[in-house]
Amino acid sequence: MTSTPSFEKLRMEKKALKAAKKAKDITRDPSNEQKTVPMKRLFRSIPIKNVFAQPTCTLSVMTYNILAQNLVKRELFPYSGSMLKWKTRRRMVYEDIAQYQPDIMCLQEVDYYKEYYHEAFDKLGYTTEFFKHPKKQHGCMIGYKSNIFERIFYNTLEYDQETLCSPMQFTGNIAQYMALQHIQHKNIGVVVGNTHLYWRPESYYEKFRQAVIYGQQLTTMAMDVRTTHPYVQWTVLAAGDLNTCPEDPVYSALTQKTLSKSHWKILEASRRKFGEEEEEEEASLLTLIEMTPQALMEETKNILPLKSIYSCYGEITNASEPKGEPKFTNYASVYRGTLDYLMLENTTDYCHVTELLEIPEEEYLKPALPNMHFGSDHVCLVAKLEFTI
Repeated sequence: MTSTPSFEKLRMEKKALKAAKKAKDITRDPSNEQKTVPMKRLFRSIPIKNVFAQPTCTLSVMTYNILAQNLVKRELFPYSGSMLKWKTRRRMVYEDIAQYQPDIMCLQEVDYYKEYYHEAFDKLGYTTEFFKHPKKQHGCMIGYKSNIFERIFYNTLEYDQETLCSPMQFTGNIAQYMALQHIQHKNIGVVVGNTHLYWRPESYYEKFRQAVIYGQQLTTMAMDVRTTHPYVQWTVLAAGDLNTCPEDPVYSALTQKTLSKSHWKILEASRRKFGEEEEEEEASLLTLIEMTPQALMEETKNILPLKSIYSCYGEITNASEPKGEPKFTNYASVYRGTLDYLMLENTTDYCHVTELLEIPEEEYLKPALPNMHFGSDHVCLVAKLEFTI
């Protein structure tokens, strides 16, 4: 007579099968599963026209919008398929940053900071500071190599709360500022700004307002540390996703170029509320301090002159893009163009850009990002700096 297996025996067999499956998963070679790896890009040298003294040290800096997972919607990224999975993208972003190991990195659209990125970047030797608006799930992060820099000062701001003039929209956008002193070469320091400006394309005035505030606060911090630490030669670095292309008024304002008639026209036309920001409960707050575009432009005279590091990219690649900037830093299905920037104080004669990380050819980006080569809809920008102090 055939006996029926007892319930206990079945339970033990099921438990054994589960344990075997778990052991198999642990011992499985992950390299066989990781079919997607970030593209390794090359650096392009920038010809130095003059002969400088022997460099004291070299540093690398990065800006990177890593695409917040809470902003991922399949209708916005119809070509990305499984690349939109959080575990896949976070690995791609991490490995992309790890292969360049910048000494200073400025990230935007960072979410899951406590759950993932804080520990992940700590393992790479970074000290990080994260900040977001209370109503948003993502924010900005500055990271620096803790064996290279000592943090002297750190501050943050919310554009909605700044009193230069009232916002046209309540956007929840923020900025970070940090002063870093080189540990080995104590006469070298970097004042870092990191920001993500408002996304709405037609909100030229609000982005212009935010950019002016960003530049002013960065200038104030630079002046402060130059007063408190006068023996340090401070280099000013402005980084971020400015959500503006080189033809827009924000770019001209930060680089202290003359605004065109079309710039003034779109700034004035956009000095109003848009879409979901047209709330009655907020309307009374929008008339506290009004400032015309011309008055805002006057405020840029109080900003240190900046120059975009990638503004020579067209020259070193024989391209003919506007102002020499790359053709794109963002390659999504809904928009393709340059939105991300690294900027240096234009009057500094002891800090020189020597190399730029190349922008990938479009064949590796089509039809849109993220894809098997890049974990975000933006590509990172990296520059190598040489200090002769």
